[in-house]
Amino acid sequence: MISATRRTTPNLERNASGRFLRAPAFALFALLTLVPLTAGAHETDQYTLPLGREFADLRAYFSRFTYDAIATAVDFTNTAIGNSLSNGRPTAETQRLQSADFIANEVWANLFAAMPTNEGFDAALREDAMRVRYPGLVVVYAPDQFIYHDPLLVIDLTKFVRTFFGSATVNVGGTLFGTDKFVHFVHVGKIYHSTYLGAREEGLTEAAAIARAVEVSTGANLFLSENGFLGTMSTGIRSNADLAADYAGLKFYRNLTEPVRIGTTQLPPMLVKDGITWRLDHRVRAGSEFFAAFVTPHFNEALNPNSYLGPIGERVRKMLRVRCFDVLDWYRDEQGRPRNRAQFAAIEQDLSTFYGEPYGYQNDGEDTVSIATTCFEPDGSPLPSGVSADAGRRMLSVQSGRETQDASAPSAWRRWPGSDRFGRTELWWAARDGRIDTVKRLMAEVENPNARDVEGQGPLHAAARGGHAAVVERLLTYGADPNLRDRYGTTPLHVGVEAAHAHTAQLLLNGGSDVNARDLFGMTPLHQAAMAGDRALAALLLDHGADPAARYGKKTPAQLAAAAGNTVLANWLASYRVNPVTKSASAAAGGS
Repeated sequence: MISATRRTTPNLERNASGRFLRAPAFALFALLTLVPLTAGAHETDQYTLPLGREFADLRAYFSRFTYDAIATAVDFTNTAIGNSLSNGRPTAETQRLQSADFIANEVWANLFAAMPTNEGFDAALREDAMRVRYPGLVVVYAPDQFIYHDPLLVIDLTKFVRTFFGSATVNVGGTLFGTDKFVHFVHVGKIYHSTYLGAREEGLTEAAAIARAVEVSTGANLFLSENGFLGTMSTGIRSNADLAADYAGLKFYRNLTEPVRIGTTQLPPMLVKDGITWRLDHRVRAGSEFFAAFVTPHFNEALNPNSYLGPIGERVRKMLRVRCFDVLDWYRDEQGRPRNRAQFAAIEQDLSTFYGEPYGYQNDGEDTVSIATTCFEPDGSPLPSGVSADAGRRMLSVQSGRETQDASAPSAWRRWPGSDRFGRTELWWAARDGRIDTVKRLMAEVENPNARDVEGQGPLHAAARGGHAAVVERLLTYGADPNLRDRYGTTPLHVGVEAAHAHTAQLLLNGGSDVNARDLFGMTPLHQAAMAGDRALAALLLDHGADPAARYGKKTPAQLAAAAGNTVLANWLASYRVNPVTKSASAAAGGS
């Protein structure tokens, strides 16, 4: 978890007399200085996705991240209010500290302190702790080959930004979006809010004040407008999703102290006056998922298309065409059926306003790239003529320098004869489902037991994950590699232990699996068993030579078990390091 601890410079907080400086001036200065560096010059790609894998839902993570910032701001502000009293009575300073403007700036300051750069945020999401928290799921995804990495745009000055400043994709409540949208939400949303409050103080109506706020990103502002440095001038892209995130940020900061509506949902204020101080509403708590209310499908650039400068749109359209097969498969409807062109066009129309509220959406006709205009023939049939899925993947493989003719190479783009779009053979699926008779038939037909899918996993990984012991045994008999590593360095033993299948793990160990194999993050199967609190599996691994002193990061298995709250297992693992037992460990382990 990224800390939301307040880390602002003291002399920016108080003047020489100890009185608080006006927060809006500090916030506006910081935003105008830092937003072009943190929110601009980052592009994301929700067209290129991790085929065959599932995203972790980060609602709880983003909510906790935001909760920490709000709770710290409330504590800080309430202390300041108490210090502003004179003989127990409110003063003019008290009134200022109680304002919506002040508390919103305090929340922003904490969010900024916790997340000063997009790159830092992406790096935090890639930490081992996040991977452990969401085992087997994609926490954050950045493809090797973004849709903007067109090799033919070599003379385009904005290509440098699109190539080297990409933002990863995450999932919150079923909405995929780039992490740059959260940066927009936090920073530009705060500028919107300051602008909105200023307009209201001038006597403008709510609608007029909102319109003035939106002009920050849609008007002639050289730095903050999507037509200025923040958007088109630096990237060649005018992002409707960025504008929607800015607008959602305005909703968030307003909702701190006033009710707002998002679609059909009416959100009460997140903060409530408790005498002269603030307290958090019951829905804003450490274990809640309140933040998800502010994330909408508008954030997804594949569903809410962009406008492009000059020839960039046509080049991006060509890059999208080679992905259309997978894009249409990924964005199926709620019943799992492929959407048609009219349905994608209807989604775009729905996202052109923020549930009926204008947020600056722009459609430039032929320069606006979308699934509806690019992934269907004029007659409405899917996929452009002349570009097959295989040809598209081959093009991407060549462009990323990963094309290979070596059948054993762990290329994510390698497709075996007879495999599906995920590179998964009939044997892979039979192993996944535990269909032993089909596995026997296919092995008799000499199907390759080590054919890898897009993630580099073979049929043995699939069988181990499902705990299909008979299939695991048969695959090992026919030459399946017990130490086959996927693109993350994960072996079938890692997968079997993670899924808590002791019998499967036993078969893999008997078949030659390396008990101390480390994945790319440095984790061994014993580390997995320790964190899961599985004493029986830990004993089995130790019986086969697992190293009880191996460190994952800086922690031994015993320390990982203790950190996960498995004290009994932690003590047992610690004692095992001192007095190792052999072959009797499993019998002595008993329960966990």
